[in-house]
Amino acid sequence: YGIINTKGDTILKCEFDLLGDFSEGAIIVVKDDKYGFADTAGNIIIPIEYDFSDRSLLSLKFKNNTTIGEKNKKQRIINKSGKPVNKIEFSRVQLFNSGMAAVEQNGKWGYID
Repeated sequence: YGIINTKGDTILKCEFDLLGDFSEGAIIVVKDDKYGFADTAGNIIIPIEYDFSDRSLLSLKFKNNTTIGEKNKKQRIINKSGKPVNKIEFSRVQLFNSGMAAVEQNGKWGYID
């Protein structure tokens, strides 16, 4: 998959296995079971290095300039530079909503701010 604009200009070359939807100026891109993010100009803003372990990850979007990065079956919240916003990895993470993010660790859910 790739992206062209309404003028026919190539934004992202047709070299990806899957693409998500744009949100906050970024789109998830998947290649060889890894994912990262590209911006509306076609620049890879978060390297394609995260594990694409589940097709539900295709719905990942940015919310409040953060998204989820997954490596080795652990998830963490990352910003648009790909930097973690916290030092802890979780089994599952949901994006921030009203200043809190739901997280799962060892089968138990809680919230971080």
